[in-house]
Amino acid sequence: MATRKIRHYCPSVPIVLAGLKKRTRTDWENSGRLVQAKQKFVTLEQGSCLAQMVHAEGYCECSARTCEGVREVFEKCIAVALKNSSKMRRRKRCYLL
Repeated sequence: MATRKIRHYCPSVPIVLAGLKKRTRTDWENSGRLVQAKQKFVTLEQGSCLAQMVHAEGYCECSARTCEGVREVFEKCIAVALKNSSKMRRRKRCYLL
């Protein structure tokens, strides 16, 4: 998993997990393709559970095509960065978005 490398090289950098292509969950054409391929959508609960497992600061979902949730993802990242900025200033480390 990519979080292992991030935690290894940047152990104190906060992580926000983002679920992409949110629109496809409501798009019936894509739903049919997933059923045929025997795949399932990741639910909001599953995404939140994964965020807890990787010790992420939060979980957000968005769709770049419809712009739904994109602003919220950036706002969450900014809030997490500002919350941790006082800790990071002392250590002089970088942020990873």
